[in-house]
Amino acid sequence: MSRWWKCMGVVGAFVACTASMAAAADTPVKKEGFGPYLSLYGGVAIPETLDNGTYSGRVGGLTLSSRPIGDLKLKTGSIFGAKVGLMGHSKDAVWRYFGMELDVSATSTAVKSQPLRIAGFNSLPIPETDLTFLTGALHFLAKVADGPVQPYIGIGPAVVHGKLDAIRTSALTVGDQSATALGLSAIAGMRVKLAEQFAAFLEYKHIRASMDFDHVSGDAVIHAGVGGFSVLF
Repeated sequence: MSRWWKCMGVVGAFVACTASMAAAADTPVKKEGFGPYLSLYGGVAIPETLDNGTYSGRVGGLTLSSRPIGDLKLKTGSIFGAKVGLMGHSKDAVWRYFGMELDVSATSTAVKSQPLRIAGFNSLPIPETDLTFLTGALHFLAKVADGPVQPYIGIGPAVVHGKLDAIRTSALTVGDQSATALGLSAIAGMRVKLAEQFAAFLEYKHIRASMDFDHVSGDAVIHAGVGGFSVLF
């Protein structure tokens, strides 16, 4: 949880900075340059399997290193997050279609109960095991159209921190595991302005990273559909 509060501290600092920039403008009605915004959202996360998995550790008295285990099936889960960003004002001739944002999200899913197929061993049944991801992404944005309804796309680097709970079976005992990796985040959505300083949006999210936990590793890909609200400053 300490990493989550650190990320929230970064978000708070960013909001304070952008708010002070807006307050320092010469005229409050100026609609050129970039306008800051704050968004909150939630939705459904549909992860793909943890692909190209490997296992390193002890099994039945033997110590293994990077032994292939195939793909691990993951459960559908939830995702919640917040954004702070800057988007070009509609009357700015140069920047009206561009922007950038910091997007922080928490995804809750789980490794399904399934046979763990370690190469060279019989299948080992494992119980359902909680898996969470905390993602911080920097998106570079482009509005496809301007106006009350604004389709947009974005892409950028992401830092993904994952936590896999302990796995315990008769032949295998692995404690809590964590990993942090550099990944990629992409979004596509539509924002609808409900008032001068208020908007709602729907968004598809795509997050991917290669996670190297203490004992298990694999390629994680998360698809998510979210909805939320934005306050425009």
